[in-house]
Amino acid sequence: MTLNIFITGATGYLGGEVLGRLLVHPERDTFLITALVRDAKKAERLQAEFGVKPVVGSLDDAKLVEDAAANADVIIHTANADHVPSIKAIIAGTERRYKATGQAPFLIHNSGAGVFIDNALGMNSTDVVYSDTNVSLIESVPDNAPHRPVDLLVIAADKAGYARTCIILPGIVYGNPSSLAKSGFANGRSILVPLFIRIFTKLGRVNTIGEGKNIWPTVEVNDLVDFYILLFDSIRQRPEEVGHGSEGYYIGENGEGEMREVLEAIGVALAKRGKVGSSESKPFSDAEVDATFGPIKFVFGGNARSKGDRARALGWKPKHTHADFLASIDSEVDAVLGA
Repeated sequence: MTLNIFITGATGYLGGEVLGRLLVHPERDTFLITALVRDAKKAERLQAEFGVKPVVGSLDDAKLVEDAAANADVIIHTANADHVPSIKAIIAGTERRYKATGQAPFLIHNSGAGVFIDNALGMNSTDVVYSDTNVSLIESVPDNAPHRPVDLLVIAADKAGYARTCIILPGIVYGNPSSLAKSGFANGRSILVPLFIRIFTKLGRVNTIGEGKNIWPTVEVNDLVDFYILLFDSIRQRPEEVGHGSEGYYIGENGEGEMREVLEAIGVALAKRGKVGSSESKPFSDAEVDATFGPIKFVFGGNARSKGDRARALGWKPKHTHADFLASIDSEVDAVLGA
């Protein structure tokens, strides 16, 4: 039987790798894949090179998104963890499909460990570690935390019975995607490390938010996509073993560390290349933090300690560690400066 898959974020860092892995899946011949893309030229490439049906539009095109979701057995939403209109459109599509067929499609939504942040602003770590098996602790997260408004809508769709939902919450994602990014179709750069490389290069110095004592988990992009494919296979082959709804949180991590050590590693790499005067880091002033980061200062300065116990119980075995993340920073600097 044909499996209809709808994916958002297909040209992005994570979504492009998920799509690339679906294209080489052993059961690819049974998949009808539809992808939302904004660029008409990339839409043509999707169809011609990869055999993927494009839907040309953005997350704000609610009717397009809803129609695509209404035709899908599995929806993989990687495009934007905070875009409320698009998740409402996706859920409306799942409701239509459920009412028409009596079957609830699976919705895999990419959120993020940023949902767990506190207000440490780099001044302290924390003993609070969220586990994806500790549902009560996750549900104690404030409704207005980053990503949480969308996550709550996803959970509500599962409770209503319109979809069987899984929420993946990665830590800092890093590394080089191994498929569509190599062809230039999808973004090959992560977010956090390149952001700080550009900031420090512009300033000519290395800074932390507060003392940089806050702790974040990390996960390598190919390891994370391994879990996406494991989850995708599991919901089709052994759905009774896959937690969903409030039991469907899956944290993506394989190690953690202080933000200070990440920023200092960036500083060492930039100092080697003469882009900063010294690799020694000092705190941003409060005014600089506000001017540089605005409200997301709480994300970069907060603790987001979390463990993927449920993900591992399903069979996920990430290979790359936090030490691998730190080691990857030197080459990342070269890539960003070269770009």
